[in-house]
Amino acid sequence: GVNISLELIERLITRYPSVIAGIKDSSGNWENTQSILEREWDDFRVFCGSETFLLQTMRAGGSGCISATVNINPSAIHNLYKEWKSNRADDLQQRLNQVRHTVEAYPMIPALKSVVSHYRKDLDWTIVRPPFISLEQETQQELVQKLESLGFEMPNLD
Repeated sequence: GVNISLELIERLITRYPSVIAGIKDSSGNWENTQSILEREWDDFRVFCGSETFLLQTMRAGGSGCISATVNINPSAIHNLYKEWKSNRADDLQQRLNQVRHTVEAYPMIPALKSVVSHYRKDLDWTIVRPPFISLEQETQQELVQKLESLGFEMPNLD
């Protein structure tokens, strides 16, 4: 990703207040997300780029997350978004982290497509475009087994 400095964000908000509504921080660095949240710009929304930071983001005044793994785990991520103030929030975050860390141990896009392929029973989902390379079938099965050992189930998205 491209780092966007706090100063640049402020200049954009000041110059284009009716256009710049928020930011998705895909840095993967909580300190970066936190520094954006600490600025508290009026009507400026901050989204983390990974659900591993969702609870921290919400507690710090953020708006949510925009994450690739929402494609396979939307219900659990939405559940934490709704329940972030509850006494279950830390446990929900921990479960999200387990799923996320399992998936990101593989090349992300091929892994996500492999999970969708498995649950939709549609091999076409494993097809990726260069520069990506599809996961080998054994690797796909390994990934799904690891996810299922965590109690993961992908919802029917029809």
